[in-house]
Amino acid sequence: MKIEEFTAKYDGPDVEDHTMDVTILGPALLAFGELHRAAYREMIPGDERTPHVKVQEVNPGSFEVILSIDLSWIDHAKSLLTKENLAIAGGIATITGFTLKDAVMGGIKAVRDKAVGKKKTRDELFDELGNIALARLVNNLQDEPRFISGCKGITRPLRDGRIDSLEVDGTGEEGKLSLNKDDAEAIEDLADYSEPVIRLEDLVVEVDTPHIRQTQKRKWRLYCEKYGTFTAKMLDDDFAHAVHLGDINFRTGLKFMVKLRIEETEEKGSVKRSFEVIQMRRTGEDPGEQLEILQS
Repeated sequence: MKIEEFTAKYDGPDVEDHTMDVTILGPALLAFGELHRAAYREMIPGDERTPHVKVQEVNPGSFEVILSIDLSWIDHAKSLLTKENLAIAGGIATITGFTLKDAVMGGIKAVRDKAVGKKKTRDELFDELGNIALARLVNNLQDEPRFISGCKGITRPLRDGRIDSLEVDGTGEEGKLSLNKDDAEAIEDLADYSEPVIRLEDLVVEVDTPHIRQTQKRKWRLYCEKYGTFTAKMLDDDFAHAVHLGDINFRTGLKFMVKLRIEETEEKGSVKRSFEVIQMRRTGEDPGEQLEILQS
């Protein structure tokens, strides 16, 4: 069984007696576990299993805890990297070039740099790390909401108590990283989620899957050139009711004018959209005359 070690050392007046309040330590330890799980999910997206992160020992010092990481799953993960699922693994053809703790350490540093206004590009990360696959992974981690949340968790003791610094060590003397109170405050100010962008658009759409029954309970499947096929919640009560009564000829392939409310969020470089139909009418129809036309 392979074991990696990851050391976290907190320093400051609150830990001078080599003890630490469990209400502060507990959430921080959980955050260290989440950092490793988030990094592993980025390394092997297709594997639902996660590494085990445990407290191995507590050493004398200000307050130093050594975490052990059970990487037995990593060996199994290597067999998952066939030609068919290399793309799923994000282009990482092998895991032997770097370890999970390399990814976590690189990710923490990248998040810290981003928080203080020194975010690095993937090319800059490659120059720093010397491994293109690791650079890709760290580049993703610095924007990954769960990883950012984990960084907030491990630095929270620096904000909530008289703890001045955190030193993390996952790669030996040269790989040590020190974080101070200013770093912790900057990391806390990072958004660990993507703020949605909301807008309204007028589009011509085609009916893909009509819903004659339960017109307001089920999402409508529509098509347009801009967004392709998509599903949208129907908020135009008058139109939905007219379809239900049979007052509007509504079948696959027919075109309608719609006013869409579109909500976009960005995650891991991809854009996710949700759609709502604010108003729907037949092409060439004046919105204000919709009911009169329906009743004619």
